[in-house]
Amino acid sequence: LSSLPEAFSYSPLSLPGSHHHTIARRDLFDARFQLLLRPTMTHDGRTIITPSGAEQHHHSAAAAAAAAADNSSSTDSDLVPGIYEGGLKTWECALDLAAYLDRDGKKRRGGRVLRFLGCGTAVPTLLFLDHLFAFLASDSLLPSGGGNGEDDDDVPLLHTEIHLQDYNRSVLELVTFPNILLAWYMSPLSAEYRSSTTIDLDLDLDPDSSNSDPDSAVDDGRRRRGPGAITVSEALLSAFTASLEAYRVHLRFFAGSWSTSLHQLLFLPPPPPLAESFESSTPRPYDIVLASETIYRSETLDAFIGLLRAATTMTRNVPGPPSLCLVAAKVLYFGVGGGVEGFVRAVEAEGGVVRTVWEHREGVGRRIMRIEW
Repeated sequence: LSSLPEAFSYSPLSLPGSHHHTIARRDLFDARFQLLLRPTMTHDGRTIITPSGAEQHHHSAAAAAAAAADNSSSTDSDLVPGIYEGGLKTWECALDLAAYLDRDGKKRRGGRVLRFLGCGTAVPTLLFLDHLFAFLASDSLLPSGGGNGEDDDDVPLLHTEIHLQDYNRSVLELVTFPNILLAWYMSPLSAEYRSSTTIDLDLDLDPDSSNSDPDSAVDDGRRRRGPGAITVSEALLSAFTASLEAYRVHLRFFAGSWSTSLHQLLFLPPPPPLAESFESSTPRPYDIVLASETIYRSETLDAFIGLLRAATTMTRNVPGPPSLCLVAAKVLYFGVGGGVEGFVRAVEAEGGVVRTVWEHREGVGRRIMRIEW
């Protein structure tokens, strides 16, 4: 919360082939502007961006992120191995994955544990939250501490955990979390807060939209959004955190590589009061594991696949359906060595099965693969 600026701008992002489904996303230029406002320091004769209180590694990462934002059309700044892994941009495969989930109906509601590896701008998670928040706002649900349970049609709320990981902490601060906040702000769950504000211009329909489809303007009580800005006030943050607590939605953010230390961190038991709802203190298995544009470097495949396997095989001793594990990627990443063929071989070498569930063959090929063990 402390990393948020006083205000930030956003624009609508339409998912390809998803029946006009639109989500709000923080503008890249606005994230870059926030970087430029942070304190600076000199390193090796160059001025780099310095997040307050961050370690030296994060200084370099923020500098690389700023360069990428400043030269977003240049492929030279998309990736600085070991420093910045491209998380500020929304890549094609993230859009593919979100659109696939939207079309395929994998919009799980409450009581789930979702993990998004290499989240970046978190577009697939934003889609998940868009549907989740609309579902939670329905009258049939009982918020935490609310309702008397006398209505047989009432549905008790279950905890929903969403874990988001990116290599760079600056990416989580600049785009991931602001986008999560936007998803809530644009949802029916924020209606009470928005009605209490004197001016609410952020939810106006896009005046330039030429789409005459009436269903494109209203989707389960959510209106399509044009570009706008959101003021990050104490009242907004209080309403946001109170809403998540009331509806038992818990967010966790992790920064780092696919290392053993990160692997262990991901499976820590949930903190109180969430731990009180589980039968034991053991980590809760992941119901959904998503990853997008994460196999572009062949030297990191072993660690990444180990993380996927651990996340999805935890459910073997837990009743219920197996984990849904989806990896979206380009068939070949020119210049960096990774691609689908090497990933499939590495998964199969570890006893896994890879099944292509969606494919784009024009130009640079892209796939969505389901991984099972």
